[in-house]
Amino acid sequence: MHEGRVARIATGNLARQMNRGRFVLPRAKSYYLLTKKGHMAKVLDQVGLTYDDVILRPQYSDIRSRNDVDTSVKLVEGITLRVPLVASSMHTVISVELAAKLWELGGIAQIHQFQSIDKEVEMLTAIKAKKAKVIGVVGATKDYYERAKALADAGVDALSIDTPHAHSIYAIEATKKLKQAFPRLPLIVGTVATKEGVHDLIQAGADSIKFGVGAGAACTTRISAGVGVPQFSAILDGVQGLSKHVTLIADAGIKLPADFSKAIGAGAHAIMAGKMFVGTDEAPSELIIRNGQRFKLYMGEASSAAKLDRVKSDPTYQGGADEYVEGAAGLVPYVGSLESVVKSYAMGLRSAMSYSGARTVAEFHDKAVFMQVSTSSQVESTAHGLVKPN
Repeated sequence: MHEGRVARIATGNLARQMNRGRFVLPRAKSYYLLTKKGHMAKVLDQVGLTYDDVILRPQYSDIRSRNDVDTSVKLVEGITLRVPLVASSMHTVISVELAAKLWELGGIAQIHQFQSIDKEVEMLTAIKAKKAKVIGVVGATKDYYERAKALADAGVDALSIDTPHAHSIYAIEATKKLKQAFPRLPLIVGTVATKEGVHDLIQAGADSIKFGVGAGAACTTRISAGVGVPQFSAILDGVQGLSKHVTLIADAGIKLPADFSKAIGAGAHAIMAGKMFVGTDEAPSELIIRNGQRFKLYMGEASSAAKLDRVKSDPTYQGGADEYVEGAAGLVPYVGSLESVVKSYAMGLRSAMSYSGARTVAEFHDKAVFMQVSTSSQVESTAHGLVKPN
């Protein structure tokens, strides 16, 4: 694990795995199943856990106030976040207004690549004019190099290669090519969901790894393809592949501030989200009123709806809405200002760190202890037994 750190999880099944009195997650074992045709199917002897399956155990703390906690993280060279939040590169999430405001509040946005190169550069220029830092996003095939060069020439603060399966030959080749072409420009690459993927991308030149497959609210990869890793277990595995000065961004699966805290405690340096931001005033998505309630439209970029939008808006796009999809679209509740959302998540992280006696994110990585919980415990963790007032 990164710099020798061992993530700790206390659970009845793992109680025998101890390290100086603290519970640790044992290394996954594997076994093989013989199929009818004589082929061997490999099965990992490990239960995959999501954020709902664990809870942080409180510990002694000498922190007198949540305000004494420092949630800042150096994401890559030249970009330090006061609150480790990254807005996902999605066309219903990212606008110039959201990117500028998020930077002001301590996080950062990724400009989405689901538009022409000229339009992405135009968006970058408008965000930079507001004195905000921002990450430019490219794919790993087709026009990725031309797009990256245009963004670099326009003064982007970091580049991000965004592809559903970055532990692949084409993503690794793209990483090597962009790092060689723009050696001084920080490079974020994803997504992967294993420590082997993390290791190989770092070897190719990545400065930060976008991590997680199938956890997004608008992602259907796990049910369409049967592929993915439950996000909490994925993070515990992924950080073991990190090397010094390389960061991990946990991508998707965040429903509540508690999930944010668990992701950071498990070893992530930041989280990336779309649904968290799409319901805000600053997001460009359409506001819809239904039965007196306000919603905003959210599209996974691999959904038919998003593909249809791109067909209409980008004449260079050669895909179609009828292609195979691994995404969904739907409505999310309108939540008001971006500032209120960021403050809520930031305070949740501050509180979790203070409960663990951690003054910095690095200390939180070292001190966080998790306990696996039952389904009944998950129910107990929410407000219950209350009757809503009229």
